Amino acid sequence: MARLKQLELAPPGKTLVMDVLQQPPSQAAVCAQVNCPEVATEVYLSLLLAVDAECAQAALYLDTLAHRLNLPAGLVTQLKLAAEAESAGATRSVA
Repeated sequence: MARLKQLELAPPGKTLVMDVLQQPPSQAAVCAQVNCPEVATEVYLSLLLAVDAECAQAALYLDTLAHRLNLPAGLVTQLKLAAEAESAGATRSVA
């Protein structure tokens, strides 16, 4: 939750992510609430930062979510790289 507060999300994206984290709905329910590409990107990135993307089950969930949100493959790659950089920076600042 602390990471979510650090992100500069638009209110609809933040509300949706908070709902997902507190009581995870199905992917279909999440995708049904996403009404524009910007919110789709924010939802995907927020979940990417919130889960352990190295876990096979989480990685599969994220890949399926990206597909259902119709995120372009190039954008997904950029978001994953940004999340890795964010994670590496957070790890360095703690050490």
